[in-house]
Amino acid sequence: MTGSFKTFWKISGAIIVIALILPFYIFAAAPSDNEKTPLKDSSAIREMKDEKAAADEERLLLEAETRRLAGQKGDTVFTEIHVSPDGAYAIDSAGNEWEYDFTQDKFITEEFDKTGTKTVFGKKRPAPPVPPALDEKQLEEIAKKMEKAKSMKGLKFGSVLIDTDEKVRGPIIAMGAVTVRGKVIGDVFSYQKITVTSTGQITGNARAPEIVKMRGGIILGDRLEQDFFQMPPDIEDIFKGKSFSENSYVALIANTIIYFVLLILCLLAIAIFSRPVDRVKVCLQKSFFKSFFAGLLIWVAYTPVMGLLVLTIIGIPVALIAMPILVTLAAILGVIGFSQLVGEKMSKYIGGISKSQVWQVLLGITLLEVFWILMSLFYIKPGGVGEGFAILFMVLSIIIWSIAVTAGVGAVFLTRYGRRECKASIDIEIRIDGVKPPPPTPPPLSPDK
Repeated sequence: MTGSFKTFWKISGAIIVIALILPFYIFAAAPSDNEKTPLKDSSAIREMKDEKAAADEERLLLEAETRRLAGQKGDTVFTEIHVSPDGAYAIDSAGNEWEYDFTQDKFITEEFDKTGTKTVFGKKRPAPPVPPALDEKQLEEIAKKMEKAKSMKGLKFGSVLIDTDEKVRGPIIAMGAVTVRGKVIGDVFSYQKITVTSTGQITGNARAPEIVKMRGGIILGDRLEQDFFQMPPDIEDIFKGKSFSENSYVALIANTIIYFVLLILCLLAIAIFSRPVDRVKVCLQKSFFKSFFAGLLIWVAYTPVMGLLVLTIIGIPVALIAMPILVTLAAILGVIGFSQLVGEKMSKYIGGISKSQVWQVLLGITLLEVFWILMSLFYIKPGGVGEGFAILFMVLSIIIWSIAVTAGVGAVFLTRYGRRECKASIDIEIRIDGVKPPPPTPPPLSPDK
């Protein structure tokens, strides 16, 4: 190992050690449980807040139902009026929903006043009989249904059905169709279709290529019908740092898929291009900084060279087809060579690891990808110390992969895609002119002469 790579290895190890120790130091400096300073953004307090919010919501629903049955006096004042192809409805100041009846040409509701009559814009009608009181068993069943709530955050690969007695906390992102018969607290996104039945309710936004809302269904947020190939807002939020925290398992699924794809590419490269991968690894080991700056020069010159080639008719296919393919192959081969180098160095400190090229590459690519996976795991429950660790591992992953790809591309171009040895690894034979080699020793004389 040359001095340049030793220096890089020591600096990288020091950065990783400091980055791993710093969050524990910050966490240890935080106020303890005995102090009166409240802990903020902890998962336990967040769960308690969620439970309290759910209990408050159920209490408000019960109070609204009680007011609906008991009735209120006074004039009706509409605060919201919604008109859509499916019909029209309004919401009054008490939170009651009025539906417009086109046959009677008026808004109607099931609101009752204290006189025992139903009010429809001042007209009095006989009220239906009061339902009988419920027994304990029925009350328990109603309480269980009210407490029943499940979380469906994250990406769903199939169809999703929210039944009538279900209350789901979103956001829901489904590859298949979504049918809402119950209540969804949050946004709903589907790549196919969203159907809201007469008993369904979505408190957030609904986004899909096709949205069907039956009469009586409620969508409190925006109703956006977008094409399948149009980038959804949830994916756009990735660049704003929102999607991975709101959709808990999206990052974990994506990074796991990328990891297995890299493993397959590594196995294919070792099976077909074993010698070129080894030459790239040797080039990185012997002249790491030379490879890094060569790769950096390639990234800087890539766009200007492509722009010059596009100006000529012959250069257009080279710029649009050949150059991206060559650079992509160089990046893949360079990352695999870098992974073999990392695996070779780490295998010295890990017992039971085979010294073969395959195991070194697999170990190296696992160590490179482990920071992305750790970031995804900490983002499942964002907030507090967990979110700090997630940001830390994301920054480390970006730095490590930027160095690996840049140095790997440089080593690939220095070795002509692994077809020749790197110049730094070729032994140089020095000859000094003017010095003649000594004459050969004469053979011994025989006894007769």
